[in-house]
Amino acid sequence: MLHRVVYGIAWTTWRRAPCLTGPRRAGLEEAFQREAVEHGWRLLDLRIKPDLVVLVVEAWPNHSPELTVRRFRAAGQKTVAHHGGGSPGGKFWAKGYVATTDLALLDELVARLLAGDSETP
Repeated sequence: MLHRVVYGIAWTTWRRAPCLTGPRRAGLEEAFQREAVEHGWRLLDLRIKPDLVVLVVEAWPNHSPELTVRRFRAAGQKTVAHHGGGSPGGKFWAKGYVATTDLALLDELVARLLAGDSETP
């Protein structure tokens, strides 16, 4: 039996720009699915809003939430570059994110992220 961990993670676009729509949104869905398969993860939930990504992923225990977020964001960055986008400074994703293994807390943590609460645990 192999042990896996489930992370609820979320992050926003730079300055919450509402740009995750149309072909870019579809491209992100495909990129996130490919990234999950490549690393042996399983996406349990994926919500892409115009300025926010929320996903629940089943990952290997040696894959930290930081690593998981970094890999999904990198995959998304490639997709954004392919579809033409990003800010003039080259940033697309905001700096912070939330991650939890307690999925009951995910919506609260996302609300705090969107409110700009720097004290998010």
